[in-house]
Amino acid sequence: MTFKEKVSVVVPTYNRRELLILSLKSVCAQTYRPLEVIVVDDGSTDGTVELKGSMIDYGRDNNVEIVWLTQKNFGVSSARNKGLEVSSGEYILFHDSDDLIDPDRICLQVKKLKRTGADLCASSQHRFYPDGHTTKYTPSVQFEDELTPVEIVRMHWGTQMFLYRRSALGVVKWNESLTCAEDIDFNFRVLQNNLHVSLEPNALTLIRETPSPDRLSHAQEGM
Repeated sequence: MTFKEKVSVVVPTYNRRELLILSLKSVCAQTYRPLEVIVVDDGSTDGTVELKGSMIDYGRDNNVEIVWLTQKNFGVSSARNKGLEVSSGEYILFHDSDDLIDPDRICLQVKKLKRTGADLCASSQHRFYPDGHTTKYTPSVQFEDELTPVEIVRMHWGTQMFLYRRSALGVVKWNESLTCAEDIDFNFRVLQNNLHVSLEPNALTLIRETPSPDRLSHAQEGM
């Protein structure tokens, strides 16, 4: 579905070559257009850089602009800030490079933002595990179009939870000094501006859960 406003999806990555391919293909399968994807390779050493040409071509074949950036291993928050800086969309989504995204997620959330005038739109999340089982999380609210402050405080503020209007972010950046809970810190500083938050429960991200040591941390190497 084509809209006037562009959505930018910021995808930091570090040493997730094979999972990154799956993740980017799931983003390119979105029903929403126009769509740009900002990949920030944070100093990967597993050959991730070799994917650049083929993934840019894959995006072009699917009418998605993929911008591929590389930097030294400065960490996930630095990579997200770099991606945000070069992005050009009116709406912003932060997406982790091992996760998947339901094809209608962005379309559903943009529709909800446009209809309600909200600044942020929350979503649902499925966590899927190596043994095949899944768990689902949807924030508990009374009215989906406008969440109360208490409902917002109680919800999970993970990286993938919100689609943001760019105007809602203001000057807020990811704190590059943090080694854990940087998503909670970021969203706290965004949300303290008394923004209007809505919920689209049918918008879904599939979050991959892998056991340690395969699971990357929030430390400098993780994303």
